[in-house]
Amino acid sequence: MMLKRCAIVVVLSLGIIATGNPQNSRDGHKDAAQNKSSPTVTIVDNSTRQQEANSTTQKPPETHAQIEWSNWALVLIGALGVLAAVATLKKIEHQTKATEIAAVATQASAKAAEDAAVAAKDNAKAALLNAQVLRNAERPWILIFSEKMPDCEASALFAKNCGRTPARLVLSSKNNWLLIKPSERLDFEPQRPNYGSISPLYEPIIILPNESTYILNITEFDVIRECESAERFEAVKAGTLDLYIFGKLAYQDLLHADSESFHETAWCCHYLTLPDVGNKLSMFGLPGYTYHT
Repeated sequence: MMLKRCAIVVVLSLGIIATGNPQNSRDGHKDAAQNKSSPTVTIVDNSTRQQEANSTTQKPPETHAQIEWSNWALVLIGALGVLAAVATLKKIEHQTKATEIAAVATQASAKAAEDAAVAAKDNAKAALLNAQVLRNAERPWILIFSEKMPDCEASALFAKNCGRTPARLVLSSKNNWLLIKPSERLDFEPQRPNYGSISPLYEPIIILPNESTYILNITEFDVIRECESAERFEAVKAGTLDLYIFGKLAYQDLLHADSESFHETAWCCHYLTLPDVGNKLSMFGLPGYTYHT
């Protein structure tokens, strides 16, 4: 489009220069008309004619060919100037296109760098998650289960290492007792209770993989003591009150014994009063009272 405009400018310039000055032609016709309309009387002076003849012989007027060559010289100069302008405009156009291409390439490079950064971040997250999964697969996991004690009317709670590396029990909460009505259990919302104070064990206990250790023994005498009255104990035996016992343990992974972080296992069991049940401690406790970290 720009080159077409430049070509039109060149053609118009050549036409204007070749046709000469239109103003001079109009002035000449105007003078001729005035001469025809108003005749004048001329007084001839021989001396004046002699001087004009002398001046004519001394300075000959320019011929038509000379004027034409001058006009063509001006046309050539104008054409060269227009060609130089066209060449300059071409260079500017090429530079503009090159700048646009460079801008597009820069934008594409920035987008590629951004995508690479996002991919690197995702890979880092995946690697961290994979490392966490491997560590969790190899770490110790302490779970609580109950059994009836042989040759006595008692049930006990045990902590078992179900993981692949040794664990060290270091902290334990007190044993918490809770009496609620069976109707209240139906409307019980899952929530984490207050486990009370967490105290260090007098001697930390090391549990190897697939091994267990005793943590609590419950007898009927313990239940009577915690009920604080015979009426409550009879209500527990009759099933009008439910008795729950809960607590939690904290332990360390021996492979990372220098770490300050601990894993926790919270437990909750339901005391059963059915006469035909040997193990009085059921691990189906209250919702939200059992968790593992």
